[in-house]
Amino acid sequence: MAKKKSDLEEIAENALRLGKKVAKLGFEVTKKAAHTGAELTKDYALLARRLTAKERFQLLKLKPYVSDEELNAVKSLLKQYKLRIRLKRFGWSFLVSGRDLLPKLVSEFEEVKELEKRVRRNFYKERFEEFVERAWGALPQYVASDVIGLLEIKQAIALQLFSTEPVHIILIGDKDNRKHSILESASQLSPASCLGDFKSTLGIFNSNKQIDHMLFSANSGLSCITDLHTIQPHEKAQLLNIMDKQFISYDAKKAHSRYDINTSVLAYANPVNDKFESLELENIKSKLPFNSDFLSKFNLVFIVREINLDHFAEIAERILTADKAKLNSADIRFIQKYVYYARKIKVKIPPKLGEMLRDFAVSLKQQEETSPFSVTENTVSGILRLAKASARMELRDTIEAKDLERVFSIYKKALNFSTNK
Repeated sequence: MAKKKSDLEEIAENALRLGKKVAKLGFEVTKKAAHTGAELTKDYALLARRLTAKERFQLLKLKPYVSDEELNAVKSLLKQYKLRIRLKRFGWSFLVSGRDLLPKLVSEFEEVKELEKRVRRNFYKERFEEFVERAWGALPQYVASDVIGLLEIKQAIALQLFSTEPVHIILIGDKDNRKHSILESASQLSPASCLGDFKSTLGIFNSNKQIDHMLFSANSGLSCITDLHTIQPHEKAQLLNIMDKQFISYDAKKAHSRYDINTSVLAYANPVNDKFESLELENIKSKLPFNSDFLSKFNLVFIVREINLDHFAEIAERILTADKAKLNSADIRFIQKYVYYARKIKVKIPPKLGEMLRDFAVSLKQQEETSPFSVTENTVSGILRLAKASARMELRDTIEAKDLERVFSIYKKALNFSTNK
């Protein structure tokens, strides 16, 4: 009988413990339900809250980049203090004030984080489309804005930024600081670039770390090479492999590696004895630091002269009347993003315009003897690639007549080697 009583007591104790657990669980459930109910009541009440003037202004800035449904959802979360909107001002100097305010959504909800990404994409898309109309007029001015003149060179380099195919340009001119300023500016505007002499940019490296850094810097962008006239004969072959075949070879510890890249070369060199005495054809040819075969690997060659008295008055007038384009760091980042965005566009050329390009190339070949440079297939490919770049600069997927006219004008000026205006 005692044994049965012990069993009953054990059962009773287990039942008591279970009852306590059930009671505690019930209390927690009730408490949670009450808390949830309170939160729901609070959230519902907050929906009737009147937005502040600051919040209404923030929503106004957000409205262009979201749908009406998304805007209402953001408005509700804003009222319930489950979301905040921060307005980030970029300070771009070339856009209307107030159009550089990016609404940033701050919330723990994943849906809001995804919406934030779409808002940012839509914001930049609108800013880029606004910039299109002034792109051709403005971007060349942003290339070395402190350097007066050399408009065709700046136009060519501005287009070079937008080419997805390699376009190689070389500036040959009297020893001065203008050429270096141009390359330095171009390297800043390109989304990916490297700047330096041949060995420090595309030359032979001593470690994988250096080669990785170089590839990261210049791939799908510009390789800006200074003082190319100092390149050694054995280094020319490596440079030509980079320009023609778009790869870099690297030897270390009896191992050979090859790295495929996609880079355009922008270089400068001084003439023999650092100066052209005159613009006479024979003098130009005799002062070129490279032979015609090497120069023919470039798509475009410019002769850069010191300012002379014939054009001094004209340049002085430009200084007095023209507004210099001054870029801040935010402007440079905007241009880099604009170039990166535009380079995604695949451009085609209509058959009729293809015939115009062919006829122009033939006319250049017929006048070749009046220029110090040969007209080769690289000349023709450069014209086509820069025409495509011109379309991309204005976010178009088809070449128009004005694109060819821009490039034709640049090539006429370059081949007549009178780019000192």
